Amino acid sequence: AGQHRNPACHPEGFTTAYLHRPEEFADELRQTGLDLLGAFGVEGPAELFTDFDQRWADAARRDAMMNVAEVLESEPGLHGISPHLLGVCRV
Repeated sequence: AGQHRNPACHPEGFTTAYLHRPEEFADELRQTGLDLLGAFGVEGPAELFTDFDQRWADAARRDAMMNVAEVLESEPGLHGISPHLLGVCRV
């Protein structure tokens, strides 16, 4: 875990935030007493494409990207390629 700070509040800079390593995310949710049902990468690997917009504009390529994202979203070893994780929990 770590922190990013923007003490000068520069609007073009990233906000002050707490960051988690992917392998810490599930444990932190469980430590709060939540029943973790799943952890998922939100964006998926397609954001790494330099021509993402062109691929997204093509229906077949968009479907392929979505299929890969769906297959990989719950693979803990690949959570690090997604800038955002989603934890689905039950109280």
